[in-house]
Amino acid sequence: MTEIVIPQKITTKARMLRPENQPKKTLNDIMRDWQTVEDMLIDSGGEFTPEIEEEMEITQAEFEDKLDNYAGFISYLKSQIEFLKKEEDRYKTRRKTLENSILKCKDNIVFAMGYKHIEKLKTPKYSFSIRTTESWQVDEMLVEDEKQLLETGDADYKLKFNIKELKEKYQNNPPKWVKVIRKESINIR
Repeated sequence: MTEIVIPQKITTKARMLRPENQPKKTLNDIMRDWQTVEDMLIDSGGEFTPEIEEEMEITQAEFEDKLDNYAGFISYLKSQIEFLKKEEDRYKTRRKTLENSILKCKDNIVFAMGYKHIEKLKTPKYSFSIRTTESWQVDEMLVEDEKQLLETGDADYKLKFNIKELKEKYQNNPPKWVKVIRKESINIR
């Protein structure tokens, strides 16, 4: 049995500097390598020896290669998310169509039974009965006395903060009831 060996094209500096039989490093491994370079520098009394320079070059190349791979993976995941969103929209539209078809079928049955003045009907497979339900909806534009509705418990007050206005008003000195959450993120182009 003949083994086919496909040569891999060396495309990055990290691949050129790393021995072929050495496995790829994780980002954590590379960060540990930076710590090793730092320790070597401390041990040499701050002198950049040829070994330190070489290790720095290899580590930098591996670091850049790894970040490029992360960016490529992020790009792939974004395209997967877009694909899934389109599929979700397609399935949501399909689901809505089927739900509307069910409602139309039920409306047709109610109309037909009402037309024939039948409130209950039993067939060999199913039983049908017409029932009346009601739902209430409030037209908030027509409410005249919100305060009275709140006082009598006929309505709840929902407090909604305007974050943009709070930022403008308090800028660098937010009140104690505002929690400012800062998060670092990366911008990849």
